Amino acid sequence: FGTGSVVRPKAVPKIAARVYTVPTDKGSTLAAVAEVQALLGSFPPFIEAQAWDDIRGNVQSLPVSGRFVKPDTPSILFTPFLVGSDQTLIQMAGVEKKAAMSIEKARKECSLAVNELVDFAFTNRVIFFNEEDKKSVADLADKNLDVDLEEAKAILQRARDKLDEVSSLLGA
Repeated sequence: FGTGSVVRPKAVPKIAARVYTVPTDKGSTLAAVAEVQALLGSFPPFIEAQAWDDIRGNVQSLPVSGRFVKPDTPSILFTPFLVGSDQTLIQMAGVEKKAAMSIEKARKECSLAVNELVDFAFTNRVIFFNEEDKKSVADLADKNLDVDLEEAKAILQRARDKLDEVSSLLGA
């Protein structure tokens, strides 16, 4: 009672705890981007299963954004120029100023899409607070709680495309 448990059963793969790379040079910056790409690549089964809390939980993980749980320590998607500044990125990753500006633009668009996915996930999760609530929500879920999964897939794809652009601009 009062647990806010999810009504829809979830049968999705669990992601094992990981250690994430902190960008310190070109190789580690590429590795950090690849880790976020892999994490976002694991989201389609969550979308299919409508496991919105799993998406939200994974977005709060370190490679995507510590900012959701520790605003003073954002990770690469929510840190300007991935590493703090254009000059730091130019030095660490060996890119030119124009590439650094393009990386920042793609990073911003990716982070915007990730935030949009989080909002979508939050809006579409189904919770209940007691047994009576659970019964009502379950009845509604059986009747008319269709979620436009294509919208969630499109948002995720937009984020992944922008992250691929970042990776390409870094020289992957």
